[in-house]
Amino acid sequence: MPSLSERYRWLDDALDIDWSVAVINGRTLDEVVATYGGDVSKPLGPMDYASAKTWRNQHFDDGGIICVRQLPGAVLVIEPNGWASSIAEIARRQSANGGHFFSVYWSPSAFQVLAANDGTVSALFDPVYLEPADDQPRSGEVYPAWLTGSEFLDDRHIRSTCITLLEEHTGVQIERTWLGEPHATYSIPDPDDLLRGIADVRLP
Repeated sequence: MPSLSERYRWLDDALDIDWSVAVINGRTLDEVVATYGGDVSKPLGPMDYASAKTWRNQHFDDGGIICVRQLPGAVLVIEPNGWASSIAEIARRQSANGGHFFSVYWSPSAFQVLAANDGTVSALFDPVYLEPADDQPRSGEVYPAWLTGSEFLDDRHIRSTCITLLEEHTGVQIERTWLGEPHATYSIPDPDDLLRGIADVRLP
C-alpha cells in the first residue's frame, strides 16, 4: 500500500472503534441524512464519536445514529457501532444520479468495503477473505478492477488499510482529531426497517 497507510496505523490498535465510515459525493448533507432515514429537523445535537457511541449503545433497539460532517465537495458519515453504510441499497441510493459512495465497515466480527457510482455497486467485499490469487468474487461480492488481493496480506493492518482505500478513492483524509470533535448527529431507523419490503438490499 502507499505510504499514506502509515497515517492510519493508530486505528489498528483502536479496538474500541467499531463503525461504518462513508464519504458521499453528489449529495447535500440534508439529502444524505434523509437517505439514511434521518430527519434533519430533529438533530440529536452535536456529539463526538464517544458520545454518539454511548447514545447508540443505550438505544440499540431503537435504530442507529449518524454523525455527519460537510467537507469540500463531499459529506462524511460516521456510524458508531452501525452498519447502514455497509448495505448495498443504501450505497445505490446515495450515489444515484451521478453521485459516488465509498464506505468501510468493521466490527469485532466483520469487515466490509463498499463502493457505488451513479446508482450501481462497483465494489463489495470482505477484505478478511482476500488472497492475491483470487480473481473471482465470492457469492454476493463485487471485485473492482483496482483490487489486487495483496492489499490485505497483513491481518494486523486491516483497519488502517480499509481507511487508506477510502482516502485513495475519495480524496478525503480521515483526521484522528475528528473523533473528539462534535458533529451534527441524527438518529436513523434500523436499515432493515427502512428498507423493509425491498428485495436484495444487501446484494450488489
